[in-house]
Amino acid sequence: MTSQSSPLIFVHNSLPIGGAEQLRLAVCRELLRREIPFRICALECASTIGEELMDMGCAVDVLGTKQWISDVRVWWRLLAYLKKHRPAVVQSALFEANTHSRWVASWAKIPLLVCEEHGLDYRRHWWHAKLDELLQQRADVVLTVSHAVYDYMRSSAHIQPEKLQVLHNCIDPLPLQQPDVASLRDFFGIEPQRMVIGHVGALKEEKGHRLLFQSFQQLMQQGHDIQLLLVGDGPMRVELELYAQELGIADAVTFAGSRRDMQACFQSMDLFAFPSVNEALGIALQEAMWMGLAVVASDQGGMSELIEHGQDGLLVPLHDRAALTAALDGLLKDKRLRQTLGEAAHEKIKRHYLPKVYVDQLFQLYREKYAQKKLARPAWLEE
Repeated sequence: MTSQSSPLIFVHNSLPIGGAEQLRLAVCRELLRREIPFRICALECASTIGEELMDMGCAVDVLGTKQWISDVRVWWRLLAYLKKHRPAVVQSALFEANTHSRWVASWAKIPLLVCEEHGLDYRRHWWHAKLDELLQQRADVVLTVSHAVYDYMRSSAHIQPEKLQVLHNCIDPLPLQQPDVASLRDFFGIEPQRMVIGHVGALKEEKGHRLLFQSFQQLMQQGHDIQLLLVGDGPMRVELELYAQELGIADAVTFAGSRRDMQACFQSMDLFAFPSVNEALGIALQEAMWMGLAVVASDQGGMSELIEHGQDGLLVPLHDRAALTAALDGLLKDKRLRQTLGEAAHEKIKRHYLPKVYVDQLFQLYREKYAQKKLARPAWLEE
């Protein structure tokens, strides 16, 4: 990373394993390759992704605050931090970091403030939307990861359309291109001939695990020799383990927990199921497509923007168990269809959703906003 002044600064509350944080990892790897000056500011703690960024050689600064929106100590620490580093661009992600960055934007004299929105949080408190609405003038751009999130921010927080911009997430292909590792099938004792339906995501209500379990039960009753491999952890793990026992499928469901050896995870799967009921885009879905897996996903949120039904994946109506079961059944029976969809999915990710494409589009957005504000661009932003 160069020693140029006026860096790009990313602000997060913390950096656990999540969609916004994995995006940051992918983008930072590309910025390092381009020798762009940047820093990451973690308001509370670094966590898993923060530690990986530090291991890559990124400057990760931890302010050690709490995420309370009303805590003025966060504002003062962030303000002092931004005044010290004098960034050319500040790009924050998710509600807490966006709110704190907006509070201090004018005082810190930030030339360009970009706030990322990653979710379709229909259970958001009313005051979240009200704060977004009240503070929207302090952000130059509200960057949404899909058109679905764009529409949600327009309707829920009444963000002005001229401030909203859609930029689909990219994925970090490096962890998916590591040398071969031992298959998780062997590790978990999955029989070699058994077909594996995979899922990657937090064990939360919105990910649709119950519907997936019900479809899986039907597929077993139809005679398929299959295993369900769940990668991820979360508050519903015990509940889902009990539900698998209730359905009589517990022996065929593997709870792999949180893992970072994603190549091994995807290589252990024959197809990928993603019946989420609330998904802004789906980085796990993008990763499965990059790995050449045939995917089945809900026709909801950003997933319908990512997948062209019948061309590079299959979309099923929301909450439709019969449609999900039929789609999985068809893929289990048709190896050629799995291969065709998987190859097309890989090519789509390669063309549109890798870090180089994302950063090119992001930098073009920066340039346009600098031109609109009639500001001199920093050296690293020149074409």
